[in-house]
Amino acid sequence: MAAMLVTLLCLCCRFYGDAANPDILVIQAIFKYSREELIYMGETATSFQAAISFRDTIWFVVLFPVLAVFPWIHEFADQWNGGNYYLVVSRKTRVRYAVDHVVRGMLSAFFIIVTGVLIYVAIVYIKFPLYRMEDAEGTIAFVYGSTKIMRAANLCKAMIHTGILASVGSVLSMIVIVLLKNQFWAVSIPMLVGYSSDKLDNVYQYYLCLKYDYGVAPVRYQVIGMLFPSRHLFYDMTFSSAFGISYGVYLILLFAFLILIVLVFVRLIKRRNV
Repeated sequence: MAAMLVTLLCLCCRFYGDAANPDILVIQAIFKYSREELIYMGETATSFQAAISFRDTIWFVVLFPVLAVFPWIHEFADQWNGGNYYLVVSRKTRVRYAVDHVVRGMLSAFFIIVTGVLIYVAIVYIKFPLYRMEDAEGTIAFVYGSTKIMRAANLCKAMIHTGILASVGSVLSMIVIVLLKNQFWAVSIPMLVGYSSDKLDNVYQYYLCLKYDYGVAPVRYQVIGMLFPSRHLFYDMTFSSAFGISYGVYLILLFAFLILIVLVFVRLIKRRNV
């Protein structure tokens, strides 16, 4: 169910094929346009463009962390706040209990997001025409690669990247459960963080545009963009220009942050009185 909701969320991303209707969604385009009309619109109406844009909506920023932890966070909250916790933890060490739940939460979030996106990708590849340009003249070829293998690799990279972020969010939600003992905050806080982050980032980008021509600011100002969680969804292919670091370095920093919050979670479990 959660994966299907992720698919529906992806279907609500923006459709770029019809320049006269910039606010139309992919799900609307599926029913509104015939395949012949989509072919006439060019590369912006192709299956790859629709697939690679699966996160391109404010709703994805707001709702994806909620769907990533559903229904796992409900199960964990019931166990943590109920008597089942004592039964489970009595059969293993607290460190083992914490590690088991971190792994289960991360895998659950990762596969919910990736499965939902894969279903979405299958839908758009059935409906929309294939992108066939193999030279470097098209925008898609220039940004994502001139061969099918390169474009497929970039699409897989985007899905895996989003899945990793979902895994990080699942551990953070469990920490919220431990601290606040209420699953409402475990899903509402990520929503508020995502929404406010997107709006604050827009304000920051507007400030840079006013201060610097075309928003081209020094690297030190671009690195500040890493403080906005919403930006991490969309910059898995251009980190060098967006944040001033390579994607490999970013992954090292991301996994270091993940290890840190896992250690915090383990520490909170160990401090609970049996």
